[in-house]
Amino acid sequence: MDSIKQLFYTRNINETTATLDEEESRHLTLSLRKKETETVFFTDGKGSVYSGKIGNNNLKNKAVVLENVQIIEFKPHTKPKTGIAISPIKNVDRFEWFIEKATELGVKHIYPIVCDRTEKTNIRLDRMEKICISAMKQCLNSWQPIISAPKSFKEFLQEDLSFEQKIIAHCEETSKSDLLDFLLPNKSTLILIGPEGDFTSAEISAAIKRDFSPASLGDFRLRTETAGVYCATIMNAFLK
Repeated sequence: MDSIKQLFYTRNINETTATLDEEESRHLTLSLRKKETETVFFTDGKGSVYSGKIGNNNLKNKAVVLENVQIIEFKPHTKPKTGIAISPIKNVDRFEWFIEKATELGVKHIYPIVCDRTEKTNIRLDRMEKICISAMKQCLNSWQPIISAPKSFKEFLQEDLSFEQKIIAHCEETSKSDLLDFLLPNKSTLILIGPEGDFTSAEISAAIKRDFSPASLGDFRLRTETAGVYCATIMNAFLK
């Protein structure tokens, strides 16, 4: 993908054609001023990158059709599965910043969790997915993170989560080790990050009973979104 400078996104792909949605089509025609028969590269967010040519006489359509579509690359996941379960925060812009950076750093699963001290209990899932897609295209990544619908912390702990390493990061002065002490480089990893007031003692105990190891993120108290980006960075660097 070194020669690809611009990546579009669609999952509306047939055997030989693909259709961009209205927003992608507008960017293609108005911002980039692409012409008929020009080659366009796009991804389905599932690891594949395609090429296609802009069809004749459809640049004025709201949904541009690409013809002669062919797959040019499939990029499999090369690192263990990573997940961050994180509480939404009051400042929507900061939470969206976390979503963007987590996507750029290759986090595969994002789980919004509603904790006892969570102040904002609803998020726009469609908005979060758009941010993921935009960040994915920007960094020429062909894998779109999966963002789950928000769940209560209690409901989330009851799920059958297929991660080999499960960690809860919290600020309480209890027995815990540094995050880096837990990470094994070839293991799938899930990290829990609490709300702006941190997890409650009861939530920490419940997570430990579900085999989550308590961890520290360092000497300083981090904002929720900063803790999320820190964990995404560490997993991206150390999990091979």
